[in-house]
Amino acid sequence: MQTYTWQTNRLLILLHPENYYASYYFWKAANNQFLCYYVNFQLPFQRSHVGLDTFDLELDIIIEPTYEWHYKDEDDYRRGIESGILLDEWVQEINAAKLEVFDKLAKRAYPFDASWLNWKPDPSWTPPKLPENWDKI
Repeated sequence: MQTYTWQTNRLLILLHPENYYASYYFWKAANNQFLCYYVNFQLPFQRSHVGLDTFDLELDIIIEPTYEWHYKDEDDYRRGIESGILLDEWVQEINAAKLEVFDKLAKRAYPFDASWLNWKPDPSWTPPKLPENWDKI
């Protein structure tokens, strides 16, 4: 199983309000090779004074360019459920989100339709700076 890291790859994250998942695209930065789609199950994002807040729900899906897929972190997800860290409501939402993801995947529908595969960040962009009091709740 291949590991994808932000440090050696280019990453695009697509967030949609109310979704219990985000869709990631990973490319190898050195040669622009598309590596995978990555589905990160998480609480729907909320806007805050520092940007966006969410909470990772442990379970992920890695989808290869061939559209073969596998779960990632199933053991962590199971432990989160068993320990009560992951609420029943969240697990129900993840189950519904999985159905949506697999339906889109089968249809090769957005975000798995290759519509973002040629995306590249604008070379003039600079890394954002954290706002004042970013570490205050």
